[in-house]
Amino acid sequence: MAETLITSSVIILMLCAIRILFKGRIRPTVQYGLWGIAAARLALPCFYPVIRWFGSLQSPWSIMNAAAPLADRLAVRAHVVTVPSGAVPVNPGQLGAVHAGLENAAANPGTALISGAEQAGLSGWIVLFLGIWIAGSILLFLWLSVVHIHMGKRLMKQRTPYEGPVPAWSGVPVYWAGDIPTPCYFVYFGKKGIYLPERLQNDPEAARHVVVHEACHAGHRDHIWGWLRCVLLCCYWINPFVWLAGYLSKRDCELSCDEAAVRRLGEAERFAYGRTLIAMAAGRRTPWNFLSTASDIGNGKKSMKERIWTLAHHPKTGPVTALVIAAAAIVLIVCTFTGKMGNGGGAKGAENPEIREQTVLWAEAFCGRNGKELYAMYNPDHRDDFYDMEMVQSEKDDAVISFGMSSPWPMDSVYDIEVDGRNAEVTYYAMTSDPHRWVWKEKLTWVKDGDSWYADQQEFHTYDQVTTAQEFREAYGETLTGGGMDYRTNGLGEGLNRNAQGDPFYEGLLKPETAAEILLNLHSGMGTAAAADGETVVTYTFEKGDSVELTMVQPYGADGIWVPDEVRKDGIRDERTEAAADSVPGMAEIVALSELPKDQNLLEAIRKWWPEIPSEDKENETEAELNYVNQYPFSYRGETYRLLVSVLKEDGSLDYASVIREPTGEWLNIYQTPEAVEHYGMVLAGGEETKVFFETHASMADYVTYRLPEGLTDSGYQADLGDGGGGSLFLTEDEDQKARLEELGRYVDRDSVPDAWLAAGGIIRWNADYLYRRFDTGSLMETAIPWNHTTYWGELVSVEDCEVPALLEPLCHDLYTPSSLEEAEKRYGPIPEENQTSRMWYVFFARPDSDVMYAIYLNGDLYKKEDALKLARSVHFKEEAFTP
Repeated sequence: MAETLITSSVIILMLCAIRILFKGRIRPTVQYGLWGIAAARLALPCFYPVIRWFGSLQSPWSIMNAAAPLADRLAVRAHVVTVPSGAVPVNPGQLGAVHAGLENAAANPGTALISGAEQAGLSGWIVLFLGIWIAGSILLFLWLSVVHIHMGKRLMKQRTPYEGPVPAWSGVPVYWAGDIPTPCYFVYFGKKGIYLPERLQNDPEAARHVVVHEACHAGHRDHIWGWLRCVLLCCYWINPFVWLAGYLSKRDCELSCDEAAVRRLGEAERFAYGRTLIAMAAGRRTPWNFLSTASDIGNGKKSMKERIWTLAHHPKTGPVTALVIAAAAIVLIVCTFTGKMGNGGGAKGAENPEIREQTVLWAEAFCGRNGKELYAMYNPDHRDDFYDMEMVQSEKDDAVISFGMSSPWPMDSVYDIEVDGRNAEVTYYAMTSDPHRWVWKEKLTWVKDGDSWYADQQEFHTYDQVTTAQEFREAYGETLTGGGMDYRTNGLGEGLNRNAQGDPFYEGLLKPETAAEILLNLHSGMGTAAAADGETVVTYTFEKGDSVELTMVQPYGADGIWVPDEVRKDGIRDERTEAAADSVPGMAEIVALSELPKDQNLLEAIRKWWPEIPSEDKENETEAELNYVNQYPFSYRGETYRLLVSVLKEDGSLDYASVIREPTGEWLNIYQTPEAVEHYGMVLAGGEETKVFFETHASMADYVTYRLPEGLTDSGYQADLGDGGGGSLFLTEDEDQKARLEELGRYVDRDSVPDAWLAAGGIIRWNADYLYRRFDTGSLMETAIPWNHTTYWGELVSVEDCEVPALLEPLCHDLYTPSSLEEAEKRYGPIPEENQTSRMWYVFFARPDSDVMYAIYLNGDLYKKEDALKLARSVHFKEEAFTP
């Protein structure tokens, strides 16, 4: 607040100087507009929470660098501490960056400290000062509100219609208002009006001038600026310069409207308009009239001389003057809208030992979950913001500051620090007891107050799921060896290797491609392993086609786990490349397979291309009646696929060969045994069908568009959601909703319960013609339920205002069969009844002339019926939507 008082005062004084120095050389409208700088600076504290998201407002050009001593005297010194007689602080840094003056006092007995009594007295005066300030603001605002309401009632009561000429460009009604002191433009609870004193009935020309003037006030929205001026005066009444700004800005407002009125009336009436102003100056006024939210033409005798002079001289803003004014305004904004730099912060890029030392203390307190110490190190100017930090679990009124979580956490105090001037970045390596590690990054900006450094947390990011090459670079950089994510250090790999011996939970660490995915927390992509230059290289391709290449090693023997060794040179690709997107096997190889004769030659061809496919299963000879499936991941055009090859263990013959598109679950059957083809009536893909499968990818956007509620995102198309159709699931970003869905599906058998029943919502398309539906006079009245274990939990409602006939159906899905519920409760204990089913608001869409049907839905635990109806009404069907 001290900073705002100082900087706004400087702005007001500079604007007064500009007003004097450039009198007669700038247009009144420009002169009035400059007061917006002062208003913006006074209102700036309201936007600090938003501004801090974009970084610090500190600048080396800020006037606060010179005014810091005054600000320090006015600011609430939350960090002032007392020292008992004879006590010496051994390590001020460990006490949370306590004022360094304590250290000086310990070393120099002559140094004065603030005693407890002095501190209590200082705090008492501050509290009294703030109390008077706040009380005065409230009283002034109440007084202004009462005056405004009283004036509005008076005008409403005594007004009569004005029948004189009204400008065609003005839409504001005009009234006679009895013996009011001066004409005015007034807005009372949204009702706008121009009010004229009845004495003007004898002077039609003056009345016409006044109406044009007040209409210009309405066009400039001066009732809004009037309220803003009054509210700022209420907030900053303690500052006399704000009163001066209010008074002068009101005068400049009238000058601006005089200019606009003459422009509307025409130059020929300039002097006649001036005579009207002189006549209006005779109205009764008070010294506090500028506090009124009304815009009046009189504005008092003292300002009339200036207005007449301005009308006579008709000032204009020349190019040079405009350039000087613009430059002065820019300099003024830069110097007053920014805060002071931390003393001794150093230039950008310079290493500051004090900053590094304080960052180390911060990181140690962070790893030690010491919320009290971190709070003491936080910027006292806005210390309550500390409680907005992600890891703070307490409210500001709690007696104890709870910080952090149990696991994962950087429990071994392993972290990296980079310092750049006053900015520091701490990289923490959170871990669990597995051991498994994740990267967290915290960006801090340090500010110096007196002799002590305090921190602002500017950004905190947890790389729990790395989903792009850019995130990989941010989390791990270009080097893994020797860093916090090197699993060959600190016994991490040894522990994982022991756990992997015989425990199927760690089976993925025994393959290089899945080990890279697990240990580096890679998601939404696919890894493939290959030999290159005598090394095992894993290429992990993310969903968008960007990729990373890593070398993998087995430091614990041929039967041990794989761990990441290093990022390959130029191995982080931010965009899809042919090498990253089209791995082997790929489209060409799969098309070639589908073109081969459907007999044993196909298996031989597969073994020729991928010799690692075994010809027999020696490990399971006793289970020869079962088949085994080999899966080979690959990517094409940024999408991930798997080639599935099933071999009969009995004789080593080929059972089936299929391709699955991972993001959507779409299957392509290349080969099935003749018996299976005949029995199931299957049609196997040939070369052309395989090409079409790879080159085309359906999307719900091909059929419909819709507007999701805030906080929901589309998961992408999945072919197996509808019978012969497809769909998308809606994913929530709300943490409470995520927790509810996680609780609902905690004990559910995921193999038997569709993901759609445990989602926040979704949209589904059916092609099947067996889905019953009934229409009545064009409205959809009834449909079949496309799922088993599903019942109604509410009434069906025909929805009339959608693009096609629609029906709201509240459906309840059973998440457990009686036997699975009994088994789950034996294992996990009683499952609440509300967690045994999922309730959904479905809106089905159908047309009498098509077999295609759609349903869009939201989870009934998370959304209301009105939300589902609003979503349904946003659905727009494309031309192809109801074509099978």
